[in-house]
Amino acid sequence: MRRHFMLWIILGLAVLSCREPKKTTPVPEPGPEPIAKLTPPGPDLDAVQQLIGQKKWDEALAAAGKELAAHPNHPKLLFFQGFSHFNRKDFEKALLSFEAVRKQGVVSLELTISLSETLFYLKRYDDCEKVLREGMEKFPKAAALWYNLGGIYAEKNDPVNTKKMYAEALVRDPEFGPALFSLADLHASEKDWARAVELLTKLAAQDAYREMAHLKLAVVKSYMKSWDEAQGHLAEAEKTNPEAVKPLREKLLVSRAFSELGELIRAKKCKEAKARFEVIRKEHPDSPTLPKAQELLSRECPR
Repeated sequence: MRRHFMLWIILGLAVLSCREPKKTTPVPEPGPEPIAKLTPPGPDLDAVQQLIGQKKWDEALAAAGKELAAHPNHPKLLFFQGFSHFNRKDFEKALLSFEAVRKQGVVSLELTISLSETLFYLKRYDDCEKVLREGMEKFPKAAALWYNLGGIYAEKNDPVNTKKMYAEALVRDPEFGPALFSLADLHASEKDWARAVELLTKLAAQDAYREMAHLKLAVVKSYMKSWDEAQGHLAEAEKTNPEAVKPLREKLLVSRAFSELGELIRAKKCKEAKARFEVIRKEHPDSPTLPKAQELLSRECPR
C-alpha cells in the first residue's frame, strides 16, 4: 500500500515536471519618445482677405501671388486673386482665376456671381447667362442671380424680361437694394412715377442706399414738377454727401426756371414770360436751353 502511495507521488511529480512553464506577457524595454508628424502650415488667407477688405487690390494681388507660389492652385487664393483682378478692371485675368477655381469642382454663390459679372463686363452675355442659370438651380433663393440676368436683358434692350428678372429678384429678397433701384429707374423711364417713387422710398429706408435713393427721388419729383419735394430729397442727400448734391441742385433750379417759363408762354402771359426770361438769362447765362427758350418766346409772344 505504501509502495502504491509512493508510486502515485512519483508519478504526480513526473507529470508536473513535464508541464510547460506558464507563459507571461513580456514587457518591452522603454524606447525613445515617438517623433510627432508635422503638418505643413496652410496659406495666410487672413492677410490676403484683410487687404481685399481695405480695397488694396495691388497689395492683395502681390500677397495672393506669394501664397500661391507656396500653395499652388489653392482655390481660396485663386478666388482672391480673381476678385482683385476684377476690381482692377482686368477682366481677362479675373476670368482665368475664377475658371481655375471652377475646374477644381468648387461650387459657391460668391464664385457664381463673380464669374457671371466678369463675363458680363467682357460682353460674353450667352456664357454669362449659362453660368447664372446653372447657379439658379443650385441657389434658388439668391436674388443677385436674377438681378444679374436682368442686367443681361437690359443690355439686349429687352425691357419686358429686364423688368421680369428684377421683379423675380425682389420675390426672393424684397429688400434687395440693386433690384429696387434698377426697377424704379425702369419705371421712371416709362413715366410710371408712382411705382418709381414707391420703390425708391422703400430703398431710402436702407442706410447703404439712402443717399442714392434720395438723389433719384429728387430727379423723379422734378419730372413730376413737384419742385419743393425734389428740393426736400436733395436736402436729405446733402446730409451725407454735399458735393454730390451741388450739380444736381443747379440742374433742378434750371429745369424749374424753364418749366415755369414754358407754362407762362403756353398761357400767353407774354409780359410775365419776357420778364422771367430776362431773370433766367442773368442767373443761368451758360444754359444750353436759352436759345430754344428765346426762339419759343419770340414765336409765341411776338412784339
